Amino acid sequence: ISFFADYASFFGSIPDSVPIVWTLHDMNAFTGGCHYSNGCNRFQYGCGGCPQVTNSQANDVSKVTFDLKQSTLAKKKISVATPSDWMRELAMQSNIWPDSTDFQTIRLGFDLNVFSPITKQTAREKLGIKNDATLIAFGAEDINNKRKGMHHLIRALSNLNATRPIECLVFGQGEIEQDESLPFIHHFGYVDSEQQQSIIYNAADIVVVPSREDNQPQVGLEAMACGTPVVAFNAGGIPEYVRDNETGLLANLGDEDHLAERLSWMVENESARIAMGQKARLMMEQEFELGQQTRAYSNLYSGLCSSHSQTHRRAA
Repeated sequence: ISFFADYASFFGSIPDSVPIVWTLHDMNAFTGGCHYSNGCNRFQYGCGGCPQVTNSQANDVSKVTFDLKQSTLAKKKISVATPSDWMRELAMQSNIWPDSTDFQTIRLGFDLNVFSPITKQTAREKLGIKNDATLIAFGAEDINNKRKGMHHLIRALSNLNATRPIECLVFGQGEIEQDESLPFIHHFGYVDSEQQQSIIYNAADIVVVPSREDNQPQVGLEAMACGTPVVAFNAGGIPEYVRDNETGLLANLGDEDHLAERLSWMVENESARIAMGQKARLMMEQEFELGQQTRAYSNLYSGLCSSHSQTHRRAA
């Protein structure tokens, strides 16, 4: 609801007795405005002195915003749901919430009929790719968003130590400069079709998620649903699904040499890569299927409605 709902009027229109379920996809709800804190812990005690604002000071806009949020929410009955344990633990550290707030992790759910494996040959034919190079894919809404780490990937690609030919698949808005030191890059621009995204994931041998800070980025999960393993930085909620040497490989956060090493290993070890992709698909079926998310929210809503009804009956 960032930049969409006015806190005072929106939450003021909800009676204090009515339970609210709030799903968090970033940190904005419990900070003074930032969507990701970049390691700053000021949200734990009220913000102010924000490193992300101009003219940072004790009573800057982050402090004013935090205080407004805190006072607006003070008497509300809130249940916070997060897709990752990492985000849940961060949310619990903020004192913006009323004391009665409860927190739980509800994993993202995916339509595993849309994001599902097809043969790499079929996927590549659909994309017009006719060679047998190992394909490394990266996707983001905005590929120039530094938090998503495309710049780290570019540097890692220039240091790959692999004997096989490599090309890259990239989707997302933004520009890429082709460089002779890099593998050839197929840039598809902004792709909003799930079917087209699924084809790209299936065409790829490896999907890279080099985010510096992220909740539970869907690109990696969607790729795994298509049976493609992921190489990622050990950041945020990513290690909760990129399970090292099981569903993919993790590199040390921000370490481009380590990222290049992990990518090179994945390129050279085809049988292990395929096995990781198969385990990734199985994990998606067991933990991230859409119906599981639906049932978790249904149970949460039912419990809150039952408790709300009992409270009103006692009051009557």
